[in-house]
Amino acid sequence: MAPLREQGGVTFTKYFSDKQYGGGRKALDAAEKCLGDLKSLLDISKRVNGRLSNVTVKKAEKLLGP
Repeated sequence: MAPLREQGGVTFTKYFSDKQYGGGRKALDAAEKCLGDLKSLLDISKRVNGRLSNVTVKKAEKLLGP
């Protein structure tokens, strides 16, 4: 499931392996939860010249994890 979300000139990507999450349905559930969290973060963030701030990008990357 990539890209997760593109907004403010930045594309966020994370892959959800079926093996890691114990099946396709569980991986999809984890991806949907992560997408919801990311949308919440991006909806309340401030923009600088129509783009996401560096702080917001770092927060989103931290939310997505390794």
